[in-house]
Amino acid sequence: MIDDEFPEEGCFGHLKLLLVEDNFINQEVTIEMLARTGARIDVVDNGREAVEAVGRTRYDAILMDVRMPEMNGYDATRSIRRIEPAGDPIPIIAMTAGAMKGDRQKCLDAGMTDFIAKPIQLRALFSCLEKWLLDSETQGVNDRKKAADGPAPSPAVPQTSYPGIDLEAAMKRMVGNQALLERLLGEFYRNYGDVGSVGSPLFSEGGRAAICNGDGEAALEYLHTLKGVAGNLSACDLHDACLDLESAVRAGETDGVDGRLSRLEKALAEVLDTARPYLDQRKETRRDKKGAAGDPETAAGVKALLESMAAHLEKNSLKAEEYLDRLKNRLADGPGLDPDASAELQTLSEQVEEFAFREARETLGRLAAKLESGQPG
Repeated sequence: MIDDEFPEEGCFGHLKLLLVEDNFINQEVTIEMLARTGARIDVVDNGREAVEAVGRTRYDAILMDVRMPEMNGYDATRSIRRIEPAGDPIPIIAMTAGAMKGDRQKCLDAGMTDFIAKPIQLRALFSCLEKWLLDSETQGVNDRKKAADGPAPSPAVPQTSYPGIDLEAAMKRMVGNQALLERLLGEFYRNYGDVGSVGSPLFSEGGRAAICNGDGEAALEYLHTLKGVAGNLSACDLHDACLDLESAVRAGETDGVDGRLSRLEKALAEVLDTARPYLDQRKETRRDKKGAAGDPETAAGVKALLESMAAHLEKNSLKAEEYLDRLKNRLADGPGLDPDASAELQTLSEQVEEFAFREARETLGRLAAKLESGQPG
């Protein structure tokens, strides 16, 4: 089924998948990997939302991140196993940057079906999905079709230079979508372009001191996330620098931390320089067209997005902008807004753009009320 790491087009067109992943960049890369398969994909941001989604919809498989806020992948899997139909378990495939034997066993002990190491590789992802989702007859049909059609074309590598990015690897991971790479580089800069600020848990004076003392848990969490994002962007030097520092600190090897941090800062600066020109690119994500928040119905998806956006506005989080984009796309797929709701949405957009989060919370409340009153009762 897989040739040169690329799946047979439409091979999962009959399947509905749930992607459980809290990082936007990681979500988008995985969505792009799955795009040519034809699978219908819902996305949620944490384990709690995953359990709620499974309570509403039957999925053919779940791709489950392990480390997430609110509820981690282990607890989510245990909860799903309790509520799913007896004797008909959903394949739950763990996705985690922990690749040691003990990490795999922990996933299996929680009730997960299989395990894929991050950063996700196309061959590993599709081999695992094929193993658990396609019967032998279907696999045979796909194999015969692949043999008849010949190898799938590899994506062309753009001539544009992206210092700090292994462009050939990035194009394979993003299935040739250069525009996606540039959008995600812009998103990366929005998330990590303030590393010199006092608030950065890794590079501030306090964060540096904590990690040098081996007790910087917040800095390590930040580092773990940065490592995963760097891997999915194919920012190999940055990924390796994160891995080196994280492994050393978790092992208590604090000697030489300053040198490792300097290496990481240099690699990060290079990727940020590459990403800066794409900062202002806005995105219409494939994820929003495929489905958001694990909902089977538009109304349920809108409600979930409203709740998530409200939570991020309450925390003055810049992720509110991401949820606004998703909300706009989801509403655009519906029957249309009445003039009052449309005006509130425009006001909300302006307030989020200006970082007026308190006012945006009030506007979001009014928009939610208008949307709810406009639903058929």
